[in-house]
Amino acid sequence: MPSSLFDGPFMRHADKADLANEILEEVKPTPKADTPQTMMIIGGGWLLNKVRWKKSVRYRDVFAQYRKFVREKFGIAVIVFDGYDASTKDHEHKRRMLNAKKRANNITIEVDNEVHEGQSAFFTNVHNKTAFIRELAEMLKTDGHAVTICNADADTVIVQQSLNFAKNEQNVTVVANDTDVLIMIIYHWTDEMSDIFFRRETQSKKNIENTYRIRDITIPAAFKQKILFAHAWSGCDTTSHCYGFGKNTINGTLKSDKKAQMLSKLIVTSSNQQTVGDAGCKLFSLMYGKPDVSLTKLRHQRFDSMLAEKNSITLPRIPPTVRAAYYHALRVHLQVVVWLQLNESELNASEWGWKKTPEGYEPIMTDLPAAPESVLNFVRCKCKSLKNQCGTIICSCRKNGLKCVSACGGCHGESCRNSEDVDLEDDDQ
Repeated sequence: MPSSLFDGPFMRHADKADLANEILEEVKPTPKADTPQTMMIIGGGWLLNKVRWKKSVRYRDVFAQYRKFVREKFGIAVIVFDGYDASTKDHEHKRRMLNAKKRANNITIEVDNEVHEGQSAFFTNVHNKTAFIRELAEMLKTDGHAVTICNADADTVIVQQSLNFAKNEQNVTVVANDTDVLIMIIYHWTDEMSDIFFRRETQSKKNIENTYRIRDITIPAAFKQKILFAHAWSGCDTTSHCYGFGKNTINGTLKSDKKAQMLSKLIVTSSNQQTVGDAGCKLFSLMYGKPDVSLTKLRHQRFDSMLAEKNSITLPRIPPTVRAAYYHALRVHLQVVVWLQLNESELNASEWGWKKTPEGYEPIMTDLPAAPESVLNFVRCKCKSLKNQCGTIICSCRKNGLKCVSACGGCHGESCRNSEDVDLEDDDQ
């Protein structure tokens, strides 16, 4: 498992809000009194969580809460909900589900039934969420709202609809606490369009709402052309964050380094997987400060340096393998193309770093061992023989994202919860 890009079974999670915060830091919110009459476009995901369910009521009462909230706060609106067909967001949905404190069982929604006691637990179950959205959408339609349930992620549809209104001389306010939506609007909006306003809440106890006019966001034209790539490369819902490299760091590199700019363009524009993957490997070498050194050699240098300085290694600080970097670049290419075209079906995800399983799409971590056997054997646990032997992060192998090996003290890589038969051929990738 390439631990610089993956944390256990999941892609390393980026704080997407860092990019939005950086962009909006110097932008003054538009006072409510200065905001003109606009078409309201509401992200369904934001709406579902914004309305807090009353306790010990029936589903009809909860649906009435949503209808009243939308009517009183927005008037007549356009509302766009996520769908949950198989997509590259499946991996993120699974991560959120496993991180949730509670998850409700499948529930049949009848308007006269009493609501489930835990709203968050209810929505963590995709079956319940999908059924609830269908019922709510029909009721909102009867109130005169334009409601769309997407097949998969709603972000591109929200952006497409906001741009369509703005192109037709209609001011728009988009209500969605989503960095992806903000970044796409910034990229696609032009001065000739009517105004688009973006409303987001600060993540604090008071939940302060701020509205920003896209026209007031000033970004150098050269970086604006790279903003979609910067967001995808540094980590979003469908790509990995690279350990040790925040969004601000990646942004700075893309703003100042011409070679990074050239490589990012190649990753986005090439339709050849090998070309995209090779460019990704070179960009990783550049990020780690050695643009003329191969990733394989750089990994060995980092490993030796850590061992010399501390007599121990922190695996996430070692650059990804060539093949892990290759697949990361493919997933970045796919996501940027989706954002550019505002079309989720533009490319086949199975050809760009993903594999389809019965549980949905999963990212391909790599197709080679994480390291030569000599390196893998250096990290070894000494877990005692217990029922759940090597089953938690107390196991140093599991903590570092590695399977137990024959050199492990207690399990010898054979009789524990973290063992796996792997053909570890001697390969420098």
